[in-house]
Amino acid sequence: MEKRINVSAEVEYEDDADLAASHISPIVRFNDEMRMKLARTDRAPADAVKEIRHHTCQVVRVNGEGKMRLPLNYFTHLGDHVTRHSVDVILGQSKFGCALLEELEKLGTEARITGVKVSSNVFAYKRAYRFLIAGLVMSTSGMLKPEDLDEGIVVSWLNFYAGAGGARFNRADLWGKRYDVFSKCLKEIAKSLGAMLGSHSISRYGKIQRGAGQSDSRQGAASASAKTIMDVPPPKLKAWRELYDRWRSEVRPVSRPPYAAVGRLLLYLDMQPDDLVCDPQRFLEPDRKRVE
Repeated sequence: MEKRINVSAEVEYEDDADLAASHISPIVRFNDEMRMKLARTDRAPADAVKEIRHHTCQVVRVNGEGKMRLPLNYFTHLGDHVTRHSVDVILGQSKFGCALLEELEKLGTEARITGVKVSSNVFAYKRAYRFLIAGLVMSTSGMLKPEDLDEGIVVSWLNFYAGAGGARFNRADLWGKRYDVFSKCLKEIAKSLGAMLGSHSISRYGKIQRGAGQSDSRQGAASASAKTIMDVPPPKLKAWRELYDRWRSEVRPVSRPPYAAVGRLLLYLDMQPDDLVCDPQRFLEPDRKRVE
């Protein structure tokens, strides 16, 4: 299967267009009343949910065969779009979806997204996170495992949500009032995919620009991210983790090991050019020329 991503506004078919189309409309087109009911766990009509799940299974099957890619606009809140019931089927039935979700979990993606949220908000962030991952899965073809993703496909996916300005996910036109939730999820997904693929071009979408009054709310997120990057350092920082391990094996801590502090250092280094930080010894040389 050819590796492709659909960033157009239409469904892309390679075979069985009529059959595939008959399954798409029932999972994206709902009137406002029905969509509101489907969004509420206590009001979702059982028959409607059953039908959605049935049609989504067929769409996942055709996508898995590389014969159809859904447009990314089905994975926004603009116009026709899938519901959480389809998302659950996609991430439960698609082999690529299951594997990608598992890999992102290992990288601590969801934990970073929900780690500092109050309990009443966690559900919204988890739902947005899964919604976005389902979109990446269903808009692509040719992927069987996370490693099959390449930089070009991921950057195209991120650019769709970032818009013309680039790397700015705060888009009320796509998400309405909850744009901040999706923005946070996209940034953390970008960090993890960048680390997984060793791509600075992807990781740059995860940079967070702090605003006034945000430092306290970012404190817990920074701690979670520091632990994550120490646990699973990106390729360009593996030598730094190895250096820490060697030092730690030779020098016993006088109190608590400085794990989080070194993790924060790695977070800073992760934002620097690969060739500048990949070699700790060269980076730490006293006479190293300052790079502008």
